Amino acid sequence: MILLTTGDLLELLQVPPNTFHSWCERKIVQPVSGGNGTGNQRQWTLMQAVGFVVADRIRKSESRSSLTFFGSTVKAFGDVSEEWLELHLEAGLRYFVTPVGGKPRLSDDSSALCDVQAAYQTVKAYVEKSVCA
Repeated sequence: MILLTTGDLLELLQVPPNTFHSWCERKIVQPVSGGNGTGNQRQWTLMQAVGFVVADRIRKSESRSSLTFFGSTVKAFGDVSEEWLELHLEAGLRYFVTPVGGKPRLSDDSSALCDVQAAYQTVKAYVEKSVCA
């Protein structure tokens, strides 16, 4: 399983550390592991990272960007596998609509909120670059 650090997400999202830490402290987002105490680094799955990128792109471009929506988007992506996402992308469902039943609802309608395939490619490229560095 690929795990990313908070530092990785800060670099991917380009958000101030205090903003990110506030989201964590308020439990808007929750790491897959870590985060309790000094030296216990928060860790995030690749799919949570995809959710962060999708939610952050929506937050930066739409009025529908409440912190609750942000958190539920990250959680929805974190609750599905990379294989689930790839199957949906292969079926042409590449645009995020909303979290439904704990999973991302994807559509083929480009007027939906965010291009998930582009977000997924951004995260994959970041991970590949980090592994090769």
